[in-house]
Amino acid sequence: LKDSTNGHHQNYSSATMEEDVASYNLFQVTAGIDEGTETEQVYVRKGTIWSSSVNLSNSNIGIGTIGLAYGIKESGWFLGILLFVLCHFLNHITMYMMMEVARQCKVASYAIVCNKCQVPVLQIVSDYSMVINKLLSCSSYCILIGDYMALVVPQIVGSHEDASIYHNRRFWISVFIILFIIPTNVVRKIDALKYTSFFALVCFFYLTIMVQYFAYIEPPSQAPNPVNISVWPQPESPLSFFKTISLFIYAYGGHPIAFGITTELVNPTMKRLNWIIWNFCTFSTFIFASVAFGGYLTYGEETKGNLLNTYPDDANAVIVVRVALCFAVAFSFPLLGNVIKNSLGSIIYGVGVKNDQYSWYALIFGKDEFVQKDLEEKDVTMIPASFYYPLVVIVVAIPFTLSMITNKLSVIFQFNGATVGTFNQVIFPALMYYFACRNGVIQPANKDAIHWKKWAAVFILIMGFSLIPFMVYYAIDTLLRDDSQ
Repeated sequence: LKDSTNGHHQNYSSATMEEDVASYNLFQVTAGIDEGTETEQVYVRKGTIWSSSVNLSNSNIGIGTIGLAYGIKESGWFLGILLFVLCHFLNHITMYMMMEVARQCKVASYAIVCNKCQVPVLQIVSDYSMVINKLLSCSSYCILIGDYMALVVPQIVGSHEDASIYHNRRFWISVFIILFIIPTNVVRKIDALKYTSFFALVCFFYLTIMVQYFAYIEPPSQAPNPVNISVWPQPESPLSFFKTISLFIYAYGGHPIAFGITTELVNPTMKRLNWIIWNFCTFSTFIFASVAFGGYLTYGEETKGNLLNTYPDDANAVIVVRVALCFAVAFSFPLLGNVIKNSLGSIIYGVGVKNDQYSWYALIFGKDEFVQKDLEEKDVTMIPASFYYPLVVIVVAIPFTLSMITNKLSVIFQFNGATVGTFNQVIFPALMYYFACRNGVIQPANKDAIHWKKWAAVFILIMGFSLIPFMVYYAIDTLLRDDSQ
């Protein structure tokens, strides 16, 4: 953001400004980053295809990766292949739907897009759903950091006393919060996180290499021989498809930053956005499938819900990958944090909400037309510091508190995928796209042609709502049996 009242934008001529505004690269907004200011500012798009692909891949590839091998074990490898094909297709088309609608807005957020599609009630539901979903995901990141660092650091330094601070999971969570998570979550724009995202992807790529090494070159000493693998689900659980699809939906979770990616991308044509979708979908599925099938082919029916708990603790490669994953999720945290801040901004202040009546600010202090007018076409990156930093505190404090209280990861993947994950990543994109087509936001090139993507959205909606009851049932069943670890 550059303040147009203090001369910082003097390099842009009026002709250049008009040309860039037409191509979406620059546009005027009335907002103030500094509290108490009201200035005309120029929003400069800086996102590239590379940086957007990296950030979207990092948002998509998270700790859900280490639960997919267990999904293959439960469903059998044939259904596992079908699940990857289905989820890859769903991920691609729903991401396309979100970005196609988002590019109709100069600034895109859940609130702004829902207002554009004339379904404001969807914004309220989606914002609360998104906050719950991503706060739980961030909590699981902190839990993983605490558990893995408390396990590997004593092995590295040679400490065998359980009372040692190196064994204290809460200590390691606090260290990562202070050194990595707080500084990166203060950053307002997603594009600024491209280098940390790239580092996180390198960590997950190393995980992939390690899994392949143990699967095909040197199996761990405690791995079964021969490995018991199944083509089909076990006879006692013939409907495991409904049990494991929630794990896959949770893993394919990059949708929430689609709006931010579209807003920040230079010249966001559908051709350029399609390149980003193809890049991140292909890379994500490659990592997911490599880790899932590599882990399953190594341990077969002995595969655990957390794949890394299946491997020997004293193996150097396992120690390295556990440390790498701790840093990977620490640098993935701010991407989810950006999503949470946008949704919280709408819930608390009414950011991006037209004619706001239901934000906490409006309910407590009443409607303030000046504040409402200032915020209704903005996203969270444009609000004053006094509004922004309390959101940062919430994003960090709640996952930190939850991870201090519990370290149960056994069914977070399933419950997240079965409920708010399915809504955010399957139902919301399809519902939003349907109303965008219905209300004229998206129109086919030929008005006489059948708008097939509109009816694809209807099909995805029916499928998403149909799957939820089965997935929730099996998530509860897993919780009661508690045998996935």
